[in-house]
Order: sequence, then structure tokens, then C-alpha cells
Amino acid sequence: MVQPYHFRKRFGNDLTLAEEAGEVNGFVGWSAQSASGLLDFIHDIDFDLKLIYDCMTMYERDALNDEEYIKLYYDTNMAMLNHGGLTLITKPFFPWAKRLMKTVRDAFTKDSIDRNPHDCFGRSEKSVMSDEALRSDFILLCQKHSEVESLDSINKAYEIIVPKVCHARFGSVFRQWKAENVIKHENVALRTKLKAGADKKRKSAESATVTPGLATAKKARKEEAESDVAEANVNIENTTCE
Repeated sequence: MVQPYHFRKRFGNDLTLAEEAGEVNGFVGWSAQSASGLLDFIHDIDFDLKLIYDCMTMYERDALNDEEYIKLYYDTNMAMLNHGGLTLITKPFFPWAKRLMKTVRDAFTKDSIDRNPHDCFGRSEKSVMSDEALRSDFILLCQKHSEVESLDSINKAYEIIVPKVCHARFGSVFRQWKAENVIKHENVALRTKLKAGADKKRKSAESATVTPGLATAKKARKEEAESDVAEANVNIENTTCE
């Protein structure tokens, strides 16, 4: 099954146009699809929500008939990865969804986790949800392109879709941050262990009784220990992830 993170190459804000489009369809399209799918399990279905989700999404077969859409919003990499499980954002909603993704990217980065590790998710989501211009534009789009007139229903759809986008994108950033920090800590621990081993060898050699026949051996052991540490450091550098 296609997941949002399949369409993101980098985690920063320096994305290409194709990567930006990939995030829109990968995260916002997935969010709307997920929210719409949940309605199928509700006995008293909210048809207003269904109409909103339907007017902002489409499938690949519909996009293939629109040359402009393919050129601007659906790159080759995305087409290769999509085997029918990706919901695309419709052309009228695409600029808004693109702004949403930029707001989400700006709100939550690896630096956000370093600064506020305990409540970074909550703070960042609150920042996105407080963007009144983003909400207002969503309301106008829904009123123009769907048959829904109820502001309550449109706001309800917004408050379902946008947090889903936040959680998915924040989670992807967090997974990369966690992986990088695990590698960093493992390397630090290994360096400490190697240094401790080298110090132990040196102290053992220094505490030995130095006799005319052992002076050369002591020097050889010291050189061997230093060589071991140097070789280990080279190996660590070679195995560190980019």
C-alpha cells in the first residue's frame, strides 16, 4: 500500500517542484482518502464531509486525461511508485494544499525536536491550526467547488484533514531524527569503549616492571594499542551514515 513517506526525498524545506507536488499528493491526498474511508464505517454517514473529500481528490485515471495536471503536479517518480493506492489532490485545491505542506514543514523540523523534545508535536500542530488564512481559503474553496454550504461541516472537515497531515509529516521527520541520533549515540559509545580499552592496555604496560629485556616489548605494546585505536577510528568513520 502506498504511504505518504514514499513520495518525499528530503526532509528540509529546499524541495524541488516535483518533490513539493509529491508531498501534496502523498500527505494531503492520503489524509483526505483516509478521512473519507473512515466514513464508510459510520452508520449515519455525514454526506457533507463525503462531498468535501470527493471534491478535493481524484484518482490517477482522472489525472491522466489532464496534460496540465501531469506536467505540473504528477511527476514520473510518483507515477512509477503509484500502483493504484494513491489519491491525488484536484487542481483547484492544489495551490492551497501546497501552502498547507509548506506551513507544516516550517512548523516542525529536526530542530523543533531538539529545542522542545517533550511537547514539540503539540506546539507545532497548534501553530499550523492557528493559521486563519489557510482555514479561510479552504472554506472558500469548499463553498465554490462542493455543494456544501454549512460552515460547521467545512470546519469539521478541515479539523480532520489538517491534523492528519501534521501527524504524518511530523512522524516522518521524527523517524529520521531518531535514526540519526541512534547512529550518533552508538558511534559515541563505541569510541568511548575503544578509548577505554586502549587506556587499559597502556596502563597495564606502564605498570609492568621494566627490565633490560622488557623495554623494547613495552614500546611495542604501546605502538600496537595506538595502532588499534587508529584503525578502529577509521572503521567508524567508514560506517557512519550520511
